[in-house]
Parts: sequence; structure tokens; C-alpha cells
Amino acid sequence: MIIIERLSKTTQDEDMATVELRSYKMADGLFGSTGAIRQMRTVERLDMQKLFGTHPLLFGAALYIGQNMEVSEHLTALVVDDSRVIRMVHRKLLNAIGVKIQEVENGKEAVDVHNLGQKFDLILMDRDMPLMNGVEATKELRSMEVDSMIVGVSTRIKEAHVEEFMEAGLDVYFEKPLNRDKLDSIIHKIQKLPPTES
Repeated sequence: MIIIERLSKTTQDEDMATVELRSYKMADGLFGSTGAIRQMRTVERLDMQKLFGTHPLLFGAALYIGQNMEVSEHLTALVVDDSRVIRMVHRKLLNAIGVKIQEVENGKEAVDVHNLGQKFDLILMDRDMPLMNGVEATKELRSMEVDSMIVGVSTRIKEAHVEEFMEAGLDVYFEKPLNRDKLDSIIHKIQKLPPTES
């Protein structure tokens, strides 16, 4: 197997700290795909030490994925976008790391969902939508004391548009399309925040 061949190249004279660091970095590359992560959902339920033996590189890679999946699977997200295609892209990205999601088509629906008492760790907010745009929706949610991480995701790149969106109450802004690297940075920020009360 390619994975075993690459991992077996660990030198005998590396100290444990170096090996552990290499294992984390390699795990991030080897197990980044949706298929591999789905496999790890089953693997993480097993005894990692028995499965991978005492090889620190193999064990570290498995542990890295197991810990990340465990954290992500407890997160919830609301995807707010009037584009069915964009909602699908965001859904696939979030599902790939185990985040539970709900989707709405505009800012008004996002506000309505929160008025019904629902809460989310993450809100992916489009800017230009019918009925209520992302700027208006973000202002309304913040006025309701919604403390979720709200991430603006839009095609708008003009500084004035981005500033207006940020000033509405965003935590961070990304230009479309959202990708795995951007999502990873978002998840890492959320992990440092206290969990949203349900």
C-alpha cells in the first residue's frame, strides 16, 4: 500500500517529538479526502493501539483524524444562500468532516430559524439574497444576541462591500467559493470558542 510505503520511511534515529509532528502533517494530507474520513469514522471506534501497533507514525496519524472527527461531529452549521449549487458545495464540505447542517435560502429564513429557538456553532452567510440580504440578516441576528460564528461568503470583493458586511457583525469574510482550507481555518477558530448552548 502507498500509505504503508510512505510511512515506513521514518528513520530510526528520529526523536518522538519529530515523529509525532511528521505524523500529524502526513495525516492531514493522507486522510483529507471524504472517502478516507468516512473510513476513519469506523476506524476511530477501534482501539488505535491494537490496530496500528506501536508504530508512532501510523498511530499518530490515526489519532489525529480520530480527534478531529470527534470534535467536528459535535458541531452544527446553518448554511444561508439563495444558490442551490452553493448550498450543495457547502453541504458536501461540512458533511465531509462530520458537521451537522441545516440550509435556508435567505436571511429572513435564517432569522426565523433562530426565532424558533435553534442555535448553531457556525453560520455561513451569503451577502446578496432576496427578502433579506446577508448584511441585514447578520445585523438582526447580532441584535438578537446570537453569538454563533458568522462567516460571510460572497463574490463581492470591493473593500466597501466587505467592510459593510464585516461591520454588520461578521467574525470573518471569505470570497466564494469556500474550499477545504478555508473551512479548516474556520473550524479551528470555532474549536477555541466555548460551545453554543442548546
